[in-house]
Amino acid sequence: MENPSMEDVYEAIGALYDNPNANAKEKASLWLGDMQKSIHSWKIADELLQQKKDVHSCYFAAQTMRSKVQHSLSELPSDSLLSLRDSLVSHLERTSPDTSSAILTQLCLALADLALQMPTWQNCISDLIKSFSTKNAFALLEILTVIPQEIDSTSLKLGENRREEVKMELRNNANIVTMFLKESITSSQNTQVALKIVKCMTSWIQVKAINIQEVPQNAVLGFCLQVLRDHNSINTLHDAAADCVCVLLHCLEENNNNENIERLLFDSIASLEESYHLAVAHEEEEKAANYARVFTELGEAFLEKIIACTAGGNTHFAMRSLELALVYIYQRDYQPLSDAFKPHVERLIEALARHCQCEPDQSELPDEGDEFYMFATLRPDGPWEQTEAALFIMQCVAKNILPSDTLDPPRGDPHRGQQDVHPAPGGAVRVDREAPGVPGAGAGPHARLLLSAAQLSDELHTSSTLMRAVAAAIGCLPHHQLSQAMREATFVQVSGLTACVKSRDEIKKGSQSDPVAWLDRLAALFRDVDVPQGSAPDSAPHPALPALSDAWPVLRDTMERFGGDGRVMERLCRCVRFALRCCGAHAAALLPALAHAMRTLYAQHAHSCVLYLASVLVDELAATAECVPELITLLQELMPRAFQLLQEEKGLRDNPDTVDDLFRLCIRAKAECVPELITLLQELMPRAFQLLQEENGLRDNPDTVDDLFRLCIRATVECVPELITLLQELMPRAFQLLQEKNGLRDNRDTVDDLFRLCIRATAECVPELITLLQELMPRAFQLLQEENGLRDNPDTVDDLFRLCIRPPRRQRVRHEAVTRPGARRHQRPCRQEPALAAEIIFTHGGELTHALLEASVLHLHAYMLGDVAEVLLELMQFQRARGAPDWLQGALQRLPRDRPAQPTEHQCYQFHQLAVRADKIKELKRLLRDFARLYR
Repeated sequence: MENPSMEDVYEAIGALYDNPNANAKEKASLWLGDMQKSIHSWKIADELLQQKKDVHSCYFAAQTMRSKVQHSLSELPSDSLLSLRDSLVSHLERTSPDTSSAILTQLCLALADLALQMPTWQNCISDLIKSFSTKNAFALLEILTVIPQEIDSTSLKLGENRREEVKMELRNNANIVTMFLKESITSSQNTQVALKIVKCMTSWIQVKAINIQEVPQNAVLGFCLQVLRDHNSINTLHDAAADCVCVLLHCLEENNNNENIERLLFDSIASLEESYHLAVAHEEEEKAANYARVFTELGEAFLEKIIACTAGGNTHFAMRSLELALVYIYQRDYQPLSDAFKPHVERLIEALARHCQCEPDQSELPDEGDEFYMFATLRPDGPWEQTEAALFIMQCVAKNILPSDTLDPPRGDPHRGQQDVHPAPGGAVRVDREAPGVPGAGAGPHARLLLSAAQLSDELHTSSTLMRAVAAAIGCLPHHQLSQAMREATFVQVSGLTACVKSRDEIKKGSQSDPVAWLDRLAALFRDVDVPQGSAPDSAPHPALPALSDAWPVLRDTMERFGGDGRVMERLCRCVRFALRCCGAHAAALLPALAHAMRTLYAQHAHSCVLYLASVLVDELAATAECVPELITLLQELMPRAFQLLQEEKGLRDNPDTVDDLFRLCIRAKAECVPELITLLQELMPRAFQLLQEENGLRDNPDTVDDLFRLCIRATVECVPELITLLQELMPRAFQLLQEKNGLRDNRDTVDDLFRLCIRATAECVPELITLLQELMPRAFQLLQEENGLRDNPDTVDDLFRLCIRPPRRQRVRHEAVTRPGARRHQRPCRQEPALAAEIIFTHGGELTHALLEASVLHLHAYMLGDVAEVLLELMQFQRARGAPDWLQGALQRLPRDRPAQPTEHQCYQFHQLAVRADKIKELKRLLRDFARLYR
């Protein structure tokens, strides 16, 4: 952008703020945004601030100046920073208390950010106080407030060294600032000035610049306590004073070594109890909340000392803070602490139950569906609102009880009057909370209780989560008991499903007439029955098979009755899937009937979930020789209907679930290594390529591309020679996509899949596929060498390194006899790593290490460093094992040295020494995280 005139700038600002036309506002906003990004905005913002034509132009200029200082300070030469500082100081000196607070804040932030990024500006705090204290103390208060706040800003790449340097300077100038604030609070009676003073002190305490030992002489803290004692003080000032005291207590919690100061603060805050009661009496809710917050922080600050003294048999003076805050302290199975804190906890629960009661003045009877309807039928001793409040408190507490806790139901069970109707509501409540993680060892003895609860699931209004708890519990029973318990549990659900099938009423979603509810419960039962391997002979039937046999006729009738309802069929196939996974190869006897029902259903209604179910059948039963003919027949009848659906106009694009399930079916057919099933791939591939050959086909069908890659990955892993040739067709199309303009950036999923494919090729030691690395590497580096390439493509960076260091895995043996049903995979020794893979790592190892380290310290988020550490650790292990050069040392030397934020030579040396000795991923991740802080 060329240097715009001031008239154009004023016109655009006027259009942005004053023009009622939305299009004109948008154009003005875009133009001003481009102007802010240009180098000319520095001079324009300065001139706008000097002319002070109107509020809008001044705010825009102040905001522009702050944004440029924060993000684009590198645009200016270093010798112009002094003139920029003087200009900002001049603008701030001309402000007054009447200046817009937004403009003042933006200018102060600009000066603060500049000071933090100017290491050459030594003693900036004392310079600012000397410059502003006599000219504009109001602006000085704002500057001193925002400087500590900006130290830890993620937008400023200061580096940990600079941050510590600034914090040290703040500590050295704390006495000067404290004296200035004391003089200001004494000489001024203005509430706004007092508010600024309190906020300034709060920000300095937050960065631990104020010495805790000097708290008794701190006039601002005394003023804060004085404000809190007066329940009639202004709300904003009261909030600021409470914030300041809370921050001080937080610092005291981390450094509480002076008992005199502790007692002084405790007594001062404890004296606020009367002010709290006055605030409550006058219904000053905001102030009462501030007091409660202060009391809670007080208890938290002394928490550890209270527990330590109480455990030692003594009583700490801060024990009274529990009277104020009633902090809930829980120490399991330690009776002395329980006895000490129990009265306070009971008072807390009673107070909460009293305060959360509903209003009793209900003029009409509640509707039948209302959540308060049950209280109309109860006959409690007290008012209904007390019962409701007690139940609400119990619910809140129950949510925070760990699932592993084996607490007995309380003696005061609110359902005790209904036990003749509901034999197991207490157990139902508990397992519904614990499921699906019911403890295995303790769940078995409660199976009968859970079965009783399952029979009353509708009356108790519980979800399928209860069924999962039932399944987890009865899975711990002996086989003969487990089989009977499963039949009892499924009988209730099958009975309800039978009623739905026979009923001709319209389905009401979520009601008892909805078959989905019963199917979900059945699915939950089969999903979580965990029968330990080896607990019964292989020849013995699976204990859950009788339950599946009982349920199958009703499931078949449901399939016929609701075949046209996609929602019901989706849940039915899901239920059968979980049942098949549960029983495994033992369900082979049901295959003919199930296959016939699936063929009939798919011929009438082409639900893609049927294909998914077929893939599960292949996965579970393909290892059983007598099942293979039936499976082949099933697939041969399903495939034509699926292909017919996909051959329709836009059929591939409009039926992504069918495409995905077809791929899944073929992947599992191939994974089971049944030669007769592998040939089905030859029909699927041309149709998939037909989709990808359309205009924008690769870009518009990422799921199909991903499935194709996954299929080829499996082909590589399984080492099926007939399928490896498919890569020769897929690769040119993938590279065609990536060669387009911005192809690498716009198709990161494809790049990721390409890397994953080559990773598997290297890991499985397939020589024919390793040569693909030679084509992929230059394209990957081309992507990463673009501007911001490392920052914008973290997944590619991660995959690139995994590709070159992934160790070979053991191969799977195909076409061998299995020893038991369901066991389909055996191991054989891995081939030796090809020399070509090692050559690639040696060639690119230095570049990879440098790119990885640079991305970690400059661009990647902290949560990504775990994966990077794993790759870097394996890379260093490869280096040491093969005597390669010290890639990490070279990478450290190549890191940028022209940045304001950078480590010292000693810090680089220290990081290198610790990193090369690291043998755990977590250890290296921590080192990378700490080292990255020196650059950010």
